[in-house]
Amino acid sequence: MARAIRQKLHDHPELSYKNFRILLGDVASYQLLLKTIFDQYQIPFYLGRSESMAHHPLTQYVESIFRLKRYRFRQEDLINLLRTGLYTDLSQADIDTF
Repeated sequence: MARAIRQKLHDHPELSYKNFRILLGDVASYQLLLKTIFDQYQIPFYLGRSESMAHHPLTQYVESIFRLKRYRFRQEDLINLLRTGLYTDLSQADIDTF
C-alpha cells in the first residue's frame, strides 16, 4: 500500500498525501505495522479513532423520519427530529415548549 501511494504521488504531482485514505476495521491491530511501514516510506499519516454514529445528528434525523412513519407521527419522534437541528431552525426553547 505504501509503495502504491508513493507511486501515485510520483505519477500525479497534483495529488498530495491528503488525497489518500485507508479504512481499517480494527485500527489497533494495524497500528504498529502501519507506523513501521509508513515511517520507512516517509509517508505522514494519522490514525483516527472510531466513533459511534448513534449520536450523530444525521443518524438521529434519519431514524426520526423512519420512526415518524412507522409509529404514525408520535410527538416524541417529531421532537427528536426537530432537536437534530437539521429539519428546522427552531431554538431549543421553542422545541421544549412544543
